Amino acid sequence: MFSLNEYNKIINLIKQKHRKIITNIFLDNNELLEILNNQKTKIAFNDDYFIIFQAEQNFKRIYFAFGFEVDFPEILKNIILTADNKDDYIFELIDRDKNINNILAIFEKSIFVKFAELKRLRTNKISLIDFNDNDIKFQIADESMVDVILELLYNTFDAYVSHLPYRHQLMNLIKSKLVFTAVKNNTIAGVICLENIGKNGKYLYQIMVNKKFRGQGIAKKLASYAFEKYKNDSLFISWVECNNVNSMTLHHELGFKEDGLVTVVFKNKE
Repeated sequence: MFSLNEYNKIINLIKQKHRKIITNIFLDNNELLEILNNQKTKIAFNDDYFIIFQAEQNFKRIYFAFGFEVDFPEILKNIILTADNKDDYIFELIDRDKNINNILAIFEKSIFVKFAELKRLRTNKISLIDFNDNDIKFQIADESMVDVILELLYNTFDAYVSHLPYRHQLMNLIKSKLVFTAVKNNTIAGVICLENIGKNGKYLYQIMVNKKFRGQGIAKKLASYAFEKYKNDSLFISWVECNNVNSMTLHHELGFKEDGLVTVVFKNKE
């Protein structure tokens, strides 16, 4: 067990020793505790860095905080090589678009390469359309759908790039009435998952349309159905992979605009 007090104590020591730190640990306390206390999680730390290796299905996701003056890429490489395994490793770094090249430079000669890039989009008001469709049933997901939805998400998205939910996480979203589906011909044609941001905000966690039903305008209707229930909220945020033209177009149609924040996903070299 690794407590939040222990974690905060180490982070404070790093901050005291180094005038500037770089971190990608932007997790709320519940998420952080769940990862820290997972038996499969590995942790390495001293007063120069704190590293979390979170085991996911087929790879390890890395969270860290380190002093700016530290040769962190070399430290990370040595830890990974010492582990003597063939796992893939993934981590993300977030910064403003104008500063992202400075972050890329830190890992330029490391064992990691840029794998993907995402932009954050936001709006204060969603542009909704009429979602009524005689051929499609839009509904709040129920608990009986959890395994089908989970399979659809994992078959659609790249787990390296998307933070796909575990079964219990998806179940919690369903219980909170934050997951919505479009059903056509007795088949789930589309899914949208939201998360709460504070008291009056929503994060568009995932939206997907089953390959069999694409090109029918389902995504925007489904999004309108879901967001209509939260149209009085004051903040909506999403992350979209830069090369996903269809998703970027959909977000723009919904009223989202880039806010200048960028995430770069790094993966270790083959």
